[in-house]
Amino acid sequence: MGFVQGSEVFTLLERVSLDLRFPRLKEGCLPKATLGQPIFLECDAFSLPAMPLRVLATVSYEEGVDVFDMEPAGNDTYRAQLTPKESGRQPVTLIASEDPYRAALEGLKIKVNASVAQILDFDDVIQLALKRVTGLHKTLRKSKFHQAYFSYETGLMVSHYEKTVSVLNRSLSTLRDVTESEVVAKDVASSLIETLSNEVLLRICSVPPRREEATQRSFELYVENKRASFGFWYELFPRSFGGLNGVRDVLPHLSNLGVDVVYLPPIHPIGVTKRKGKNNALTAAPDDVGSPWAIGSKLGGHDSIDPSLGTVEEFRSLVVAAREHAIAVALDLALQCSPDHPWVREHPEWFVHRADGSIAHAENPPKRYEDIVPINFFPDKETDRESLWREIHRVVLYWIDNGVRTFRVDNPHTKPMAFWQWLIQEVQRDYDDVVFLAEAFTRPKIMYRLAQIGFTQSYTYFTWRHTPLEVQSYMEELLSAEVLSYFRPNFWPNTPDILAGTLRWGSHSDFAHRVFLAATLVPSYGIYSGYEFLENQPFSETSEEYLDSEKYQIVKRDYAKGAPLDGLIASLNRFRRDHPAMQRLGNVLFLRTEGANLLAYLRFAPETDDFILVVNNFDTKNVTEGAVYLPSELPGGRSFEEAVGYDALSSDSYTFRKGHNFIRLDPSKVPGHLVSLNIKR
Repeated sequence: MGFVQGSEVFTLLERVSLDLRFPRLKEGCLPKATLGQPIFLECDAFSLPAMPLRVLATVSYEEGVDVFDMEPAGNDTYRAQLTPKESGRQPVTLIASEDPYRAALEGLKIKVNASVAQILDFDDVIQLALKRVTGLHKTLRKSKFHQAYFSYETGLMVSHYEKTVSVLNRSLSTLRDVTESEVVAKDVASSLIETLSNEVLLRICSVPPRREEATQRSFELYVENKRASFGFWYELFPRSFGGLNGVRDVLPHLSNLGVDVVYLPPIHPIGVTKRKGKNNALTAAPDDVGSPWAIGSKLGGHDSIDPSLGTVEEFRSLVVAAREHAIAVALDLALQCSPDHPWVREHPEWFVHRADGSIAHAENPPKRYEDIVPINFFPDKETDRESLWREIHRVVLYWIDNGVRTFRVDNPHTKPMAFWQWLIQEVQRDYDDVVFLAEAFTRPKIMYRLAQIGFTQSYTYFTWRHTPLEVQSYMEELLSAEVLSYFRPNFWPNTPDILAGTLRWGSHSDFAHRVFLAATLVPSYGIYSGYEFLENQPFSETSEEYLDSEKYQIVKRDYAKGAPLDGLIASLNRFRRDHPAMQRLGNVLFLRTEGANLLAYLRFAPETDDFILVVNNFDTKNVTEGAVYLPSELPGGRSFEEAVGYDALSSDSYTFRKGHNFIRLDPSKVPGHLVSLNIKR
């Protein structure tokens, strides 16, 4: 909208400043939510000269629009809580508009309280109300903007329109029948103020009669199912179980352990050329099985299963059996090839060629991966790029057709962002329940950008955070408003590539401490098989690789006999499933402690009275004594004096009070306290 004066063109700018605070959005960022879990919207809004505002949030669904009033929270901040009720991409719009009627009414109240109000003052407010009510009534008949945006109250407005106008006209009649002195009298003024403060009238008058009077900000919110934000992942190599049927046989054990997602490294045929031997040896023995990430041979590529593991029918049977145990099967999406992959022969244009015409193998100096050739995602010809991307999309859909809805993506930071953004959007357009976990141990901004363009979850630096200060600082970074809106961390104490920190030659207490920490800090965490068996031998004094790594050989474990950490892991997962506070991201309140080795925090879901106290002991060798301080007011505005709770790990009963609480933890017995607080009202 603009107007012309002389030779210059002036644009009428927005009357209300409206900036989204949470989620904070960058260009191309896709904020996330979980179906059925409440999320918070927050914005800054103000107008000059200062005037009361009406700020609302709308969420559009197939069957209609939900509208929420955003409440003022001080310092020109407005907040609203909403619970998404449909999965997929949901359009969200914030609209802020000035509320001149409320401003005029507040000014009138001040004059009345000061005994200086005059008839004209009341007349001004009533005429303003009539103008806005009649103007909005006309607009509603023809404005799709108002009909959609205020769908939750347009019925109220239309049905109360005549009544509201009648009330205002009676107020005008009252003014005509009184004197100035009578208006100053408290009884007449109070009666008029009460009439003009009617809630229906306030709501009607707060709606902008014209669309141009409202400032809007819109974005898409991607709503996913619970698996996208909560779960215990378990990584295993099917060949160490005798194949896919062996994995199916161990499903009851994994279910008892509390596994939500069983993640399989690549199950495709493995190349022969430059195959690696045990412990990454450059020369393989005849019976060496090679690395599953060297994908492809004459037996097939990314849409094939290595015959030694089983058939497609057996894979489908595994997926169905896992689902019966409430376990999802996740596949590794590793976009790289063995030199023997069919793509190398059929589409050499999809790969990088060296000066001598040979296809380059993968490198990460000083590491060399002669058994792997990387894909060139931007070949010289646009048609080649399109055919490559479409082929990868076809492969993903192939596994979706075979029951897979979860993919762990290998090294996504070594592939173009544009490709991932395209692929994820293409897949989730038709299958909005598909989860993509980014295995991206890389620079923070790259990890965050992968999340912004659509990755559901991400590996993190948790693996290398070993002190209370390091862990708390990292969590505070992940829980900042900007990061929290799009980045879902998945904490892994170990992976087949990483045996880090205290786990190297670590004790039972070291392993218990790390899994306890991961399970209680975030909704999603995982372990690589062998963790519960306390496998702790690194390849060397300096390496984080495992000795006799399962990446290059078959490793047998006695699951029937059980593992030292089975009981702890099962207890942690039962507790997590029983408590809503453990299933959300962002609800962590760190507490003051005394004792260098203690880290304490609350997990909370106030609407269900679920408050969890976690105290973690980082000294895995010695008994630790110290203190934890609880606040007098808990999240959600709950006052707190004391609470009795049972420790989920020791079954001991404790009473915790506001302020100082003595703590004594013996790492040989439990890694920490995990207590559901029964708060006395």
